[in-house]
Amino acid sequence: MIRLSSQDLDSFRLASRDANPLHASDAYARKTPYGGRVAFGVLVGLLALARVGSQAGRVLFDLSFEFQGVAQPEIDYAVEVNEISSERTRVRVVDGRRPILEATLTFRPGELKRGEQIAGGDASRTESADLIRSDLSVGQIVEGRYAPDWPMVDALIERAGLHQTWISRGHIAALLWASYFVGMEIPGRRALFSTLQMRFNGPAEPIAPFDYRAKLASLSAVGEMRVDATLAHQGIPVAAARIGAYLRSDSPESSIERIEEYGGRSEALAGKVALVVGASRGLGASLAQAFAVHGCTVLATFLSSREEIERVCQSVAGASGEIVPIQGDAADSSWCQKLAEEISERYGQLDFLVCNACPPIQPLWIEPDAEERIVAFVERGFRLVARPMIRLLPLVAKFSGWNVLISSAYVSESPVYFGHYVAMKSAAESLVDFAGREYRAASHLVVRPPKLITDQTNTPIAARGAMPTEFAAAQIVARLRGVACPGKVELLEDFPMPPMVAVAGDAEERVRS
Repeated sequence: MIRLSSQDLDSFRLASRDANPLHASDAYARKTPYGGRVAFGVLVGLLALARVGSQAGRVLFDLSFEFQGVAQPEIDYAVEVNEISSERTRVRVVDGRRPILEATLTFRPGELKRGEQIAGGDASRTESADLIRSDLSVGQIVEGRYAPDWPMVDALIERAGLHQTWISRGHIAALLWASYFVGMEIPGRRALFSTLQMRFNGPAEPIAPFDYRAKLASLSAVGEMRVDATLAHQGIPVAAARIGAYLRSDSPESSIERIEEYGGRSEALAGKVALVVGASRGLGASLAQAFAVHGCTVLATFLSSREEIERVCQSVAGASGEIVPIQGDAADSSWCQKLAEEISERYGQLDFLVCNACPPIQPLWIEPDAEERIVAFVERGFRLVARPMIRLLPLVAKFSGWNVLISSAYVSESPVYFGHYVAMKSAAESLVDFAGREYRAASHLVVRPPKLITDQTNTPIAARGAMPTEFAAAQIVARLRGVACPGKVELLEDFPMPPMVAVAGDAEERVRS
């Protein structure tokens, strides 16, 4: 097993000089599909390589990494080593049955000739290149010089236990360069490493600093790219690399212009008060905006995304309604009770309760390796619905308001790996069903939107066919502006696609659905 800590990520960042925020910044990574910092793929690979035994009379010739999933801190991952032949070994890192990394090593006969690494040195960049697709073109050349932080490399070798005779500090430095190049040069800030193949030129240890020359060989419409590169030292080639990566799009932001385009503007909800739980990003932000453009006062809760909630509040400055930010943990019963008292005292009413918050979703098999994460996810997600509902439903029912649960179309048709998410949403739907029987003065609405363009789907593949959150929010608020259904639980799951859908990753590019 291997297990990474946040300190391991910080140490690798210093050793490799790869400061990509997906790995280095909690605030940045929280707004990605992963909900938190992701381990450097090369770091996971190095820890896995340490499980490969000695190779008497052989040295590393060729290495390939295929990054099939992401690893995150404080989770145990299993390492499987399979010696295919005396020349080839395959290494897999898995999360239960879910593959994370597959590595193939090829060895050649010989003894490793140790060289003297040059002390000092640095890298061409200290901050990730902030590139978008229009900044890149096939045939583009990037050149530079690179050396890792050698004391930190030595610490990394000790941490990983990479003392085998078939691999050297120079080999490790070349792999660190690959991480640096992807995370800092091309694609840079929005990178997602997918594959690496590196071939070394001889039995001599590669010497750093490296002079590198890289060419963007291909670039697809969804941001998938291939880069071919060479590493040299003092004009002597030491390695060749082929890199595969994706250019991720920025975290999507809900647009007030599209809210009005899809749902119009009115004062139909003037004098009404709505509470949207989890309103800083995604569908929650769009719902807050959609309520406000129809005159509603929106109480928008958030846990830690202050910058995002402030943007959402400012976006409705010209609307007839307003958005009021409220920070706190909706899974905390005492906080929810205090919130209910404050709403009653300040506003005297609550017309719409929208339970939208959900923990970050990671794919998981229902198996022992994922047991604690499954249970923790279901518990946390259910509390984010049950706590606000239990504490605030009496106030909603008192004013014949709406109790709204944002569920998911996955409840009726889920992909693999998401059983924990469906279990949580199904439990929440059952709670609404019983609330409909107990709070008959209120109207109850379960919403099952289709896949939406959010942080969770903000990858080139996952975003395909996803609906803009603004359109879904406009549809939901349109229903809530209509005739109420006291004592009933209504299901909203029929969402027609808008005539034009923005392509994630390029806000200016549009395609017909």
